[in-house]
Parts: sequence; C-alpha cells; structure tokens
Amino acid sequence: MSEYWKKRATELEKVLNKKGVASNQEIEQVFDKAEKEIQDRIDLWYLKLAKNNNLDMAGAKQLLKANELKEFKWDVDTYIKYGEENAINANWLKELNNASAKVHISRLEAIKLHTQQSLEKAFLKEGNLITNMLKSVYTEGYGNTIYAGQIEALEAFSVKVPSIDVDKVWAADGKKLSERITEKKISTIGNINQAITTSVISNTDNEKTIKDITEYVKSRISVAKSRAKTLNMTEQAYIGQKGQQDAYEDLDVEKVEIIATLDQHTTNICQNMDGKLVEMKDVEPGVTTPPFHANCRSTTMPYFDEEFTIGETRAAKNSDGKTYKVPANMKYAEWKEKYYK
Repeated sequence: MSEYWKKRATELEKVLNKKGVASNQEIEQVFDKAEKEIQDRIDLWYLKLAKNNNLDMAGAKQLLKANELKEFKWDVDTYIKYGEENAINANWLKELNNASAKVHISRLEAIKLHTQQSLEKAFLKEGNLITNMLKSVYTEGYGNTIYAGQIEALEAFSVKVPSIDVDKVWAADGKKLSERITEKKISTIGNINQAITTSVISNTDNEKTIKDITEYVKSRISVAKSRAKTLNMTEQAYIGQKGQQDAYEDLDVEKVEIIATLDQHTTNICQNMDGKLVEMKDVEPGVTTPPFHANCRSTTMPYFDEEFTIGETRAAKNSDGKTYKVPANMKYAEWKEKYYK
C-alpha cells in the first residue's frame, strides 16, 4: 500500500506543479504586455515633449492642448469601460472618473495615468490567473486523492468538492492573496511614477532621461513578474496540499508521511523532512507539512498502521445512501465523470 500511495502522491504533485508552471507562463505574458504598453506610451511622450528640446519639469507640467486633451479623455473613457467590465479596483476607477472630469491635465499627469492603467490591468490579471489556477489545483488535489482511496478500498461513493475561498486559506504571513498582490501593485506603481518625475527633474539630457526611465520601468516590472511567479508556485504548492489534506480527513486518515522530490534541486530542509510522519491533528502547512519554502515540491501521502478500508459509516455519507463497488482498474476520468460533483 505504501508504494501505491507514494506513486500516486508523486504523480499528483507533478500534475499540480504543471498547472502552476502553465499559469506562470501566462503571468509572464501579462507583465511583458504591460511593459510594452508602458514603453510605447513613454516613447510617444518623449517624441511630443522632446521635439522642442523641452523634456524638463517645465515642459512636463505643461497642460495638454485641446486636441491632446480630447484624445486623452477617449483613452480614459476606454479605461473606465474596461474597469467596469473587469471589476478593476474601486479606488482606481474613481481616479479615472476624476481624470475624465478634469478640464486641465498636465503631460506628466497623463503619462502617469497611462502607466498606472497598464499596471492595474496586469496585477488584476495576475490575481485572476492565480485564483483560477488555485481553484483547479484544489479540485484536482482533493478529487484525485479521494479517487485513490476509493480505488485502494475497492469501494466508491459520490463526493462533492468542498467549497473553498482561495483568498483566505493560505495566510502564512497573515495576509490574504489579494492583499499581497495589492501591496506589490501599489509599490510598483509608486516607484515607477516617482522614477519618471525624478528623471525629468534631475536630467538635462533628453536621451539620458528617457533611457533612465526605460531601464527603471524594465527593472521594476521584472521584479514584479518574478515575485508574481514565486507567489503563484508557492500558493499552488499550498493549495494542492490543502486539497489532499481535506481528502485525507474525509478518508479518515490519521497520519501523513512527507515525500520530498529527491534530485539536485531539492533543498536541505525537504531532504531532512522526507519520510517523516505527522499526525493529522498536527498538520500545519509551512511548519510540519509542505510547502516548506517558496517553490516547494514536497508532498504528502497517507500513512496507515493497519489495512485501510472504508466502512459502513463512510458509505452512509452518500447523497443517495448507497454504496458502490469500484473496479481496481477504473481510470480517474471514468471515476470523476460518475462520482465526482
């Protein structure tokens, strides 16, 4: 039985990890797109300001001309529509509406607003991508583990995936997922907008000014992208374990065994935790069970002192009160279609 569960747990960890990796690729594309949008706007801003050699604070504070203001308001109206359709945060939507109502807008204010819109979209998409990935990982982790237990016991019953709010379950630092993303967003936007102002104030050379801004934008978005990917994989590891642990409880598992992926990338902490037994009452993600660190690949499997079977009390949990026998060779897809709701 131990080898059966070890194989299933290891295979499941790989499946869940792939979901995180796929989500990371999408996150990378989101921030790459934001960087390009911002750079295109900065290039346009530079051309308009520098053509008369006045890329300085005085020039930056000049008000948009009538035709430029009209074009700006078209952009803002588009941003507002996007925000309303995609549930962008209320504070930014309020700022957009205020900007749309203004009669005068400086060139500096305009470029900062365009920059923030690109980043607001990027961080919104980051949150949505991670949230959707986590829901999928939890469902897969829970369902696959229940399936494994029923196949092992040769007894099946219909189950319903528990409801879960992925924004609240993993709070090792006391913060929700959405709060951590918001903090990164505020920091990134503030740093980039400050850099734009500082570069314009401190540089007298137009080309150097635009080069400094470009390099800073690139570096800050690179940091934001890296942190988003790390957050994504750490959350994936936790939620995958959460799904498995909830399934263990429904299967009446009393102890779990930690399984580390032992290769050249495995950290010392995971190597040392490999094979350790933890009672379910002592399970504490990040402390007694995985994830032990960012991008952790360790997982768990149930540990049984005696042969594992599902008795009448477990079958009594069925929605229709019936017990089903399941063939040992039933595939997960078949089981999922028939029993998993």
